[in-house]
Amino acid sequence: MTMIEQLEKDAVIEEMDIFNISGLIMQAIEVKSSVKRQKTIDTKEIILDSLADILENMLTNNLNLSKQKKVEIIHLLNKLKANKEYMQLLKGNLISNQQALADMQTASVRLGKKSQSAFEMD
Repeated sequence: MTMIEQLEKDAVIEEMDIFNISGLIMQAIEVKSSVKRQKTIDTKEIILDSLADILENMLTNNLNLSKQKKVEIIHLLNKLKANKEYMQLLKGNLISNQQALADMQTASVRLGKKSQSAFEMD
């Protein structure tokens, strides 16, 4: 077997290869309201954007897709866009909650200092 034939054989992508990975992709972009870290949402958002880019390229590069397949891709792109908006909302809530906690801690420190100075003896 020549090197080219070996590379050709090794490069064959089976439908099951893609099917098996699709479950991982779903887990990677799935976001639950219980997510507590902004970095987690940022990572999921990057993966979601990459998937959307792939689908947009499929639409724009005329890959001889049927009208039905194009409609399916467009519907999926709309769902991905809605997911991204949801991620951004969650991220905004996380940032707001972190800011509120930081504000409370700052106020607590200030109040603690004021109460200490009120009871200091000169």
